[in-house]
Amino acid sequence: MARKREGRGDRRSGGEGRDRATARSAPRREGRSAGAKGERGRKPEVAEGLAKGGKASVGEVAASSHDAGPSLKRLDLPVPKGPRPILTAPAILTVKPDETYGLLDTGDGEKLERYGPLTVRRPENQAIWPRRRPSSEWDGADAIFTGDTDEEGTGRWRFPAEPLGETWPLAYDGIAYHGRFTSFRHTGVFPEQAAHWSFLSEAIAGAGRPVRLLNLFGYTGLASLVAARAGAEVTHVDASKKAIGWARENQALAEMDDKPIRWICEDAVRYAEREVKRGSSYEAILLDPPKFGRGPKGEVWQLFEDLPYLLGLTRALLSDRPLFVILTAYSIRASFFSLGALMGESFRGLGGRIEAGEHWAVLGPNGSGKTSLLAALTGYKSPTSGKIHILGKTFGEDDWFLLRKQIGLVSSALDKLMAHDEPVLETIVSGKYAMIDLWHEPSSGDKRAARAILKRIECSHLANRPWAQLSQGERQRALIGRALMSKPKLLMLDEPCAGL
Repeated sequence: MARKREGRGDRRSGGEGRDRATARSAPRREGRSAGAKGERGRKPEVAEGLAKGGKASVGEVAASSHDAGPSLKRLDLPVPKGPRPILTAPAILTVKPDETYGLLDTGDGEKLERYGPLTVRRPENQAIWPRRRPSSEWDGADAIFTGDTDEEGTGRWRFPAEPLGETWPLAYDGIAYHGRFTSFRHTGVFPEQAAHWSFLSEAIAGAGRPVRLLNLFGYTGLASLVAARAGAEVTHVDASKKAIGWARENQALAEMDDKPIRWICEDAVRYAEREVKRGSSYEAILLDPPKFGRGPKGEVWQLFEDLPYLLGLTRALLSDRPLFVILTAYSIRASFFSLGALMGESFRGLGGRIEAGEHWAVLGPNGSGKTSLLAALTGYKSPTSGKIHILGKTFGEDDWFLLRKQIGLVSSALDKLMAHDEPVLETIVSGKYAMIDLWHEPSSGDKRAARAILKRIECSHLANRPWAQLSQGERQRALIGRALMSKPKLLMLDEPCAGL
């Protein structure tokens, strides 16, 4: 993932169960020509620096493999100049389970998920570790993708309990949409994108001005619906006529037909080129390109060959006051650092900040060393070999006690270290100081903060109860509260739901 954000010291940054590399960013436009004016969404000069001293150059050059279609020309875009935006990496985004979605288990090349009332079993090539849940749970899934090449649509799925239709109702934050059993194993939504949906909704609603958003490779439109509800004027582009039809169905299902969304079935690169020629501009742009794809007129998309050019077009389409650009990619055999570097080159000279990262987890069977790894990372154990680098610090060279205050840890290993007579309130406060068995009286400010956390984890009634008198579930909640007390930059969770 890579996100580029507006350069005003604003905050943060980001697939199908997808191990997505993502990047999001927001550049800042400055020093625009005094003659650059016109109706909103249009600009006489296309993207600052595109052709200095006049109208933007729309010269064309021979294209690479992108075009198997009619046009073999690309716009002649200038090379970006100036310093790269600040890069923050890795940015680890997580999606919490809710009524709509939960990742139940992964392993042996598959994943087990919950979509509303249904459990779904699908391939996941990167899940090379063993499963943890019993085979009965996997075999009892409501829907299992078989990949039968002799079938299409729902024919590639097996329904052990009872036949299911192609779609079923789901909702994200009150926006209704359809889950869908497709012939290419997808379910009509990429639920881990919820971290981005929340981000873009907040950014658009808080902008305090009109926002035009361009969603390229928009698929079934959930991001477009979220953006439109937040107040954006949305242009949704996808090369699949079927996907556009599904997106329109979701719009009707969500009762959002009155929202300003344009649904366009077209090759993403071709549409972006035409928008550059027309002088259009957008405050926010989403890109979720596949590794390989074809446009409606036979255009060929190859991510490694065509993404740099598309990001050049993206830069050209940004308005004078952009909010963000979000880029996500799946199974591309490249890291989030690659996407972050590409975003940095593409947006040179525009300021702002890029945050690059991905969704990830440490998985393995009991006894494989997961807890020991986290204990070493937080300095509770010393490594026998190798090096540990966290938040720019190196174990053995920097003060690990000070670093530990920036890390929140939830682990059963801590349970064994707690003083049996320590009240839960003091256990929560100890997290702020990365200290086991708090040795000083908490300040009134620390007590207020700890009580607020106890309320959040629904344990206010346990404030004065000694550790030894807590149940396993109560201890686990207290450890979660303790980890939150320090407002950590990094949160490490070692089976945080055990006992709950």
